[in-house]
Amino acid sequence: MTTAVLPYSVQHYNSLPDIEDAGNNLKPEDISLLTTAIGQVFIGHKVQKLFGLTLLYNNFPLDEDEMLVNTGDVSIPWKTSGLDAKLRVVKGSAWRFTEQGLFPYEFAFDGTRRADINSFQPFLSELGDLLKCLGLMEKFGVCSLTNGDINSAPKVESPQGRDSVTVPFDAAPGDGPDRLIETVWQFDLAPELGSETLDETTLSPLVLKKCKVACNIGPNPGH
Repeated sequence: MTTAVLPYSVQHYNSLPDIEDAGNNLKPEDISLLTTAIGQVFIGHKVQKLFGLTLLYNNFPLDEDEMLVNTGDVSIPWKTSGLDAKLRVVKGSAWRFTEQGLFPYEFAFDGTRRADINSFQPFLSELGDLLKCLGLMEKFGVCSLTNGDINSAPKVESPQGRDSVTVPFDAAPGDGPDRLIETVWQFDLAPELGSETLDETTLSPLVLKKCKVACNIGPNPGH
């Protein structure tokens, strides 16, 4: 069954919870599924170097004529009118599943070559059906990865007003005990399995997950 990749609508971004609520809504049993059923979909379709799982949240409300665009390490709102030339090369970078199909809600303008998500229909259908079955369609979406190396350093996203800056983890600013919420995960086979062991007889491969991006929601008020 084909999963329709639908046009952008700001409502599909603004209706997402803020990062703190999204993090608080995650349950331990949700996270445990990342290294079992959910991660196995990425591994089974061999897309783990192209796509990751993302926590669904918004950094700040957008106006009706805005979209959130990542340019390098900064995400800022762009007007959807008056930028026709640039908008032609803006590509979706994060999507959410709905009953109607797959909606992009974040975009990238960074010159990075990204996989065309519409070309991965079997993966989208299985992941979307699984998230719906597990009741997680409102919590998790799918995002493109700019670096497919699972051993690459994680990054920290820090919302600042109406933009958001992403920096390497060890360069993240902070003046106290920061509260970090994991927001993007990449998957791979667990070390005890090599890629050569994954075939049609491997029904439940052991999956390794790694946080690729975390969001800094500031110092813990209790400190």
